[in-house]
Amino acid sequence: MSADLTLAAPLEGIKREESLDSQPKQKKQKTHKRKLKKMLAPPEITVKNDYLVLPAIRSLAIDLAGGDVPSPKEFEVKHKEKVPNVVVCLIPGLLMDDFNTPEKFLKLDSSETTKLPFFMSHFKDVIPLKLPGKANEVFSTERTLINVKITRKSKDDMMEQLLNTPVSIESLFVKMPDWMDHDFKHFPGSGHELSDDWFETKQLDHEPKIFALDCEFCQTKDGSQLARISIVDYDNNVVYDEFVKPEKEIIDYATKFSGITEDLMAKATTTQQQVREKLLETISSSDILVGHSLLFDLNVLKMCHPKIVDTCVIYDHTRKKPFKASLKWLAETYLGRKIQAGEAEGKGHSSVEDSIACLDLVKLKLSKGPLFGQEPDSEPISLRIKKEGDKPVAILDKSMSEWGITSIHADTIKQVVESSDDMLVDKIDEATKNSKVVFCKLSEYPKGGDDQQKAKLEGQLTKVWDSLPENSTFIVIGGSNVSPKIQKLQLTKLKYNWMQKQGKTVDDPEQVWTFDKDTELKNLVQEARASVCFLGLKTGNAPSA
Repeated sequence: MSADLTLAAPLEGIKREESLDSQPKQKKQKTHKRKLKKMLAPPEITVKNDYLVLPAIRSLAIDLAGGDVPSPKEFEVKHKEKVPNVVVCLIPGLLMDDFNTPEKFLKLDSSETTKLPFFMSHFKDVIPLKLPGKANEVFSTERTLINVKITRKSKDDMMEQLLNTPVSIESLFVKMPDWMDHDFKHFPGSGHELSDDWFETKQLDHEPKIFALDCEFCQTKDGSQLARISIVDYDNNVVYDEFVKPEKEIIDYATKFSGITEDLMAKATTTQQQVREKLLETISSSDILVGHSLLFDLNVLKMCHPKIVDTCVIYDHTRKKPFKASLKWLAETYLGRKIQAGEAEGKGHSSVEDSIACLDLVKLKLSKGPLFGQEPDSEPISLRIKKEGDKPVAILDKSMSEWGITSIHADTIKQVVESSDDMLVDKIDEATKNSKVVFCKLSEYPKGGDDQQKAKLEGQLTKVWDSLPENSTFIVIGGSNVSPKIQKLQLTKLKYNWMQKQGKTVDDPEQVWTFDKDTELKNLVQEARASVCFLGLKTGNAPSA
């Protein structure tokens, strides 16, 4: 495949390290001329390696923003105090294959034609980039860029300060961007009108209360069917617990998980309309609703409520976001309680038991402090940058779920969520006025984009460039080819190791983990970690596309 990008003209600012012998000797200048030259000189960044890694780019962004981090050894930076902004644009659809780039530093070739002239005009080199990961796994680009490993001292200080700090239940409410990241269809400020088959809780004549809600479901040809609903008050008293008469033919009772059987459904007399009426007369819009992954319950109930506390939001999975801990694991880990034990015997579990577990987890969080269940192993780069404003870092994306922003640090980062790449690009100008470092992900450009899609990306990147202040650093990070077979092999390995620990024999050759499969997985992961990046400075000599 021929190189897809070319260089229109040499650019100032970004340099490739060259031998000292190739540099012409210069005569000594008078002191005042040297000072004047230094004062007028634009910033320069020299890339010293043949390839880059994401932590180096992250450190460069912090360093250019005047942050607390050692200067990255992969770069030599001059006059960094003159850099007003660092804008990092993530384009997952932009691949190494688009540039015919081997795993070494490559200058863009002006003899080639291109469908993306922006890169010719603003960057001198295609820089191979190694995405984060390990032998068998590719790590998140977004999380790596904005999070740094927390120091022991910072962690101890934070834990001491916040672990036993009183927490109000209002501070645990689901809010943006969690509403969107957890796929709630309707929430305050969403701008979505409720369809006719949905309902919204109304203000009732009682003091605000706290309820936990949990539902069990069966499957019909049209999707999930409400089979049982339980509501428990803050004192763990059951307020409502009913099996619900099915409206459509059930094709799977999911007894192992729901505990619902054909006999139970045959005896059910409560209709879904009666459930809705009960909810409207029981739960006020001023009440607080507690649950685990409540979006599933509310979506099936077609119910909208403004005040939600979700235990999968206020407690972390061991691998952090975007992974979500199960209620069963949370109860055993933090409450020392085994719930949903009936699953092992195929008897399912109780929605009342689950509701009480959710309430007890919330009570525990309120008593232990905001870090309980969310002990940090990293901290956002916003804490490392000297604050000229409230939020030195801004993130612009269609969803915040991949960035791994903890709730305790969410207020240190400006989070802008829009529904399209064009809308995100329009927000960059404003973001650079308020934040030193800006990350923006353009996810609509597909891998192997056609001419029309390339032209659209060209326009977006040009608009970003033109909006940047003089001497800003602009970094573009591409994506990679991630084979779907990676996940399949990872799952096979996980299941095999689990079976081995249980002392069980694996007879199916497809499920046996072998040396060949391990080698294949490592090779696929190595390929998936190969990407590209581009580094440019908007100096007075840098042309606009």
